[in-house]
Amino acid sequence: MINSLYYVPVCYTADAVKYGQSAFFVAVVLAQFTNSICAKTKFNSVITQPLSNAMMILGWVIELILCFCICYLRPIQQAFQSRAVPFLHFGFYGALFSVYLFIFDETRKFLIRNWPAPENRPNWFYLKTMI
Repeated sequence: MINSLYYVPVCYTADAVKYGQSAFFVAVVLAQFTNSICAKTKFNSVITQPLSNAMMILGWVIELILCFCICYLRPIQQAFQSRAVPFLHFGFYGALFSVYLFIFDETRKFLIRNWPAPENRPNWFYLKTMI
């Protein structure tokens, strides 16, 4: 891979760490998107709930714009020492973790809704698997 700022190879340089940090930053942003979707309800599935919270959607848009600016605008790249990384270096792993988080939370909500709770006690899945 060639550095987008200095046009030199990246492997085995200190610049490779900056690519890794930028990739981790974008993966955290993707995980925050998924976490905000999953945290909307405790029991109901995301499929049955509409995304009607305008402030949450505005927050996603602003976070995505900030992430893009930090990773791809050269003056901000130099200020934060971030780098522009290709999709397979950041989006792939962040998206896989987001899908895992979504599936885990939907499974947890399904078990809370369908597993009978003992009398006078809350459901085990509600107590033990709260994120």
